Amino acid sequence: MVCCSSQTFVSLSSYVHISYTQGSWSGFLGTDVVRITSLTNLSAFHANIAMMTEASNFFVNGSNWQGILGLGYSELAEVSRC
Repeated sequence: MVCCSSQTFVSLSSYVHISYTQGSWSGFLGTDVVRITSLTNLSAFHANIAMMTEASNFFVNGSNWQGILGLGYSELAEVSRC
């Protein structure tokens, strides 16, 4: 699987497909190190990542977005394996 230019991305080789009321996306789960340089106490942490490889009617037409960022409590996460 080809990833982005991240040197810290680790694929978990687990395929996911997420459907919304309108649109869907699919890709693979992994982990990566996220750095936020403006934070003083915590500048780098490991994050669970869903790497999108396909999207259908998901992004606003012409938006040129490359992905989405979702932050939430792990208790709210619902994982459904394909």
